[in-house]
Amino acid sequence: MSVRKLVLYILLPLFAVVLLLTACSVVAVMLLDESPITAQIATSPDFIPMMTGMRTIQENIRTAVKQGPGTERTLELTEREFNALLAGSIGNPFAASFLRIPEEMKRGRLELENGTFTFLYPYDIGRDTPFGRFLNLRCRFRFAIDGGRVTVTVLECKAGAFSVPRGRVQEFVERKMKECYFGKPVEQVIREGVVSWKTERERAILCYRPFELIEAADRVWNPDGSRRIRRTLEKIAR
Repeated sequence: MSVRKLVLYILLPLFAVVLLLTACSVVAVMLLDESPITAQIATSPDFIPMMTGMRTIQENIRTAVKQGPGTERTLELTEREFNALLAGSIGNPFAASFLRIPEEMKRGRLELENGTFTFLYPYDIGRDTPFGRFLNLRCRFRFAIDGGRVTVTVLECKAGAFSVPRGRVQEFVERKMKECYFGKPVEQVIREGVVSWKTERERAILCYRPFELIEAADRVWNPDGSRRIRRTLEKIAR
C-alpha cells in the first residue's frame, strides 16, 4: 500500500475519530460537573430561616384578611428565608401546596441582588459519567412587577462553562409568558392585587393590596361565589 493510500484510508479517518472524541470530551468537561451548582447553598431545609419565613407569611395572612379596599401591605423575605422555603417544600405536600412553587423551581436556588435574580439549577442527567453527573445551569435576570405589570429581562445564561445566547433565552421566556401568564387568570389577579415586586439588599420585597388580591383570586378561581380562598385564609389566620 502506498503512503498516500495509507494516509487517506487509515490514518486520516483515525485522526478524525480521535479529534471527534477529543472534542466531545472537551465539551463534556465544560458542560458537566460532579457536584450540583447548588452545593454551596443548603439543599436541606435551613430550620431557622424557614421558620422565620413561614412566620412572616403567616403574619401577613393574619393581617391581610382583615384589610379593607385600598390598603397596601409589604412582605419581605431574605435570600436565606426564600431558599429555605424552597428547600422545605421538597417532599412536603402541605408546604408545596401552600407555597404554590413550580416544580422546576424546587431543585433550584435563587441568589438575590439589587435589582436582579440569579437562578441556579442543577439538571441531573440520571447517570454518572467520567465527566460528572450534573448539567449546571445559571441564569441571571431582572424580574419586576410595577403597577401589576410583570417584566422579565434575561441578562446572562450559562450551561456549564458555555454561554447560552441571551436573545434565544429571552425569546423562550417571552414565549412561555405568553403561554402561561399573559391573558391568563393569574395575570388578572396580579394586576389587581400586586403593586410591586423588587429586590434590595438580598431581600425580595412584595408590595400588595390584600383585599383586592383576595377578591380577585376568588372572583377568578371561584366564580360560583363560594369565596373559598378567603375562607381558607381566615382559617389559617386563626
